[in-house]
Amino acid sequence: MMIPLPTKAYSLALERLRTLPFNTSFAEAVLTGSARGFAYADDPERPAAFVVGIPAGMTLLFGESGNAGFVRAVYDYVTSADGARRRMELLQAWPDAWEHRIRDWMTGRIVSGHEVEAAKLTPAQAMTAHPGKIVEWVRLNYTLDVAQFRSRPRKPLPAMCRIARVGPEGFDVKGSTVPHEFWDSAEEFVRRGIGYAVWRDEQIASLAFSAFVVAGQVEVGIETRSGDRGLGLATHACAALIEHCLAKEIEPLWSCRQGNRGSEATARTLGFVETQQIPYFALPQSTAPAQK
Repeated sequence: MMIPLPTKAYSLALERLRTLPFNTSFAEAVLTGSARGFAYADDPERPAAFVVGIPAGMTLLFGESGNAGFVRAVYDYVTSADGARRRMELLQAWPDAWEHRIRDWMTGRIVSGHEVEAAKLTPAQAMTAHPGKIVEWVRLNYTLDVAQFRSRPRKPLPAMCRIARVGPEGFDVKGSTVPHEFWDSAEEFVRRGIGYAVWRDEQIASLAFSAFVVAGQVEVGIETRSGDRGLGLATHACAALIEHCLAKEIEPLWSCRQGNRGSEATARTLGFVETQQIPYFALPQSTAPAQK
């Protein structure tokens, strides 16, 4: 079984989580109480395996894989046996034993990210084009090289644009990677988060913000209006956010899907250096009615 993890046991999950060798900021944010989310385990008293996730559709499976009941529950979760998955979900798994199990369970029903890219499909389009299947992607983790950040040339800020820290208006920006996907309210975002925007014609054209804030680190989120892409605005918004982080001795974190050319290019321009490649699985929204 996957048992809801009591809050008093979050510290046990957090201890295990911090041994993982890649960026797990969203899961740490849940376990430290700085982000809304959920946590399940194989045992409420002596947990050794965990599933931690956020409503925005990111989930981490980690820990031991020897508890047969928990393994069966994870299988049901991955395959959405109860029909409860209401949106596409991105699942990372650690260690390799969990990845191997998922690949075995989904034999013949896994599409590679390379195949999706070759077909020029977006991640959402891939799920529609391959019903009943999951897509295996690769997530890139980056670390900021401060010297490169300081020395890299950037496009000049276009005329009629300005950069400023955002207040509550940043919470209402529309898009797929935006503050309201990660924060409960505009008040919480302003109080605990950080956001800088490039304004064009007195509207937010590109927003860089803290998706998660944990233990002296900030996970950078970025959204640019479709009509304002290709102008280098995201670089300017992110640079302002990074300057803020460095002044406060906060480490900015960057991660993205391999193949997200815009995010990869922006990361390089800002002086981020790729450090890791981690497989993850895009699980489709359920098509069957949810079981009551």
